[in-house]
Amino acid sequence: MASIHYYHYHHENGHDYIKHNAANESGSPYLGIELEVDKGGCSDRAATAFDEKFAVDSDPEWLMFENDGSLDNGFEIITNPGTLAFHKALRQSYEDGFRTLVRMGYRSFNTNTCGMHVHVNRDFFGDYREQNSQIEKVVAISEKFYDELLTFSRRDMDDADSWAKKWEDDPHEIIEDMEAEELDTRYACVNLCPQNTIEFRIFKGTLNPKSFFASLELVNNICVWVMTLWPMWTRWSGLTSSTVTKSRLSGSALKIALFTNY
Repeated sequence: MASIHYYHYHHENGHDYIKHNAANESGSPYLGIELEVDKGGCSDRAATAFDEKFAVDSDPEWLMFENDGSLDNGFEIITNPGTLAFHKALRQSYEDGFRTLVRMGYRSFNTNTCGMHVHVNRDFFGDYREQNSQIEKVVAISEKFYDELLTFSRRDMDDADSWAKKWEDDPHEIIEDMEAEELDTRYACVNLCPQNTIEFRIFKGTLNPKSFFASLELVNNICVWVMTLWPMWTRWSGLTSSTVTKSRLSGSALKIALFTNY
């Protein structure tokens, strides 16, 4: 039976975050997800019902569950890091798990409390000497397209300003503050405080698989873009329909992802 542990239990107890990718895959970022769900109770039974939909033979702790003080009556679902292709290979498990939680009374989008956070491994951006210049480009994209990201994220401005604000600063100066460990908040669109990852915090929670995977694809596209197409002039349409990743997020599927949620 799955157990819901206290906040940051796995981090404090030295959990081994195993990276997963699809067969013969290389050069992709690893995405670790934190998805908050609420309104259904902090229930080991619900966590177990969700966990049972997944079978990752090489990793019995692919999913973790923790309490979160920002929630009224729910819990946080945490995955080990996996590439976009690896997460997509588990799509049916996610769909079944989300459907189960909705039937048990849980909500993520239709709350005032839930977010979806996507962590990306820093070493995707190169060795220690290279990483910060590449991460600066991610910050630059998040600042340039903050309004578009906000629309995509399903959050309103007041909500985003509390949990995933725009930096409103020069990206290079933000990176300098990061290097000096002088950042004044982690509640930014792209949180730079974690030691081994950067964290996209902009997305509102969702139990709609289309919204969920659209968010993962956008994060993946941004990270691949800065490593492969920069300094090509970046347009929002390029990030949502990347020629590098072949991930198309425009059109009717994106509209469904944005507006049909639980």
